Amino acid sequence: MNLLIVDDQAVVAVGLARLLEGAGHSVQWCTDLAGARQALSGPPVVDLLLLDVHLGPEDGLGFAREVRTRSQPPRVLLLTGDLDPSLVPAALTTGAAGIVRKTATPDELVRAVETAAAGGTVLSLDDLRLVLTAPKAAEGLSPREFDVLTLLDAGLSTAAMAERLFVSQHTVRGHVQNLLRKLGADSRLSALAEARRRSLLSREP
Repeated sequence: MNLLIVDDQAVVAVGLARLLEGAGHSVQWCTDLAGARQALSGPPVVDLLLLDVHLGPEDGLGFAREVRTRSQPPRVLLLTGDLDPSLVPAALTTGAAGIVRKTATPDELVRAVETAAAGGTVLSLDDLRLVLTAPKAAEGLSPREFDVLTLLDAGLSTAAMAERLFVSQHTVRGHVQNLLRKLGADSRLSALAEARRRSLLSREP
């Protein structure tokens, strides 16, 4: 099986590649979406894309949706170390085969990759409960994205939001990128303006 790993941390990508090569698979890896698009465009044909949800400033979930629009798309398995519960239902809207945590054991990760490549769905019992109990969010925003939008409106910096939400700045940047995409905005200021236009925020500018 031909696999492509996309993770912005090279040490993680290399470690995963070695693990999956040891399980008998052919593996390519890259650290950004430009490399991923190039790998998907030429031989060998990729059977499964193991894609990190948070790729620095780039949007992993958006790329998962992009991949699914290809004429012969590979299966996509999302990878994350993010414990935000709102991530799971948002991730599954991309059409991915499932989601695997970076806290998985090596055996669990290999099993998840092979299950997804064979057409199965990969979702832990805990993640399945999150999907079933996730609240509906206004305008397609996850609850955590709405939290970030509210904190942006309050003028908090990325570092301050991370501290308030008990997550990393990397995670906050991922949520901000998702907000910009969902609101059709190209900056934080334009995102806030669009959110007010849609009455998602009550505070006047």
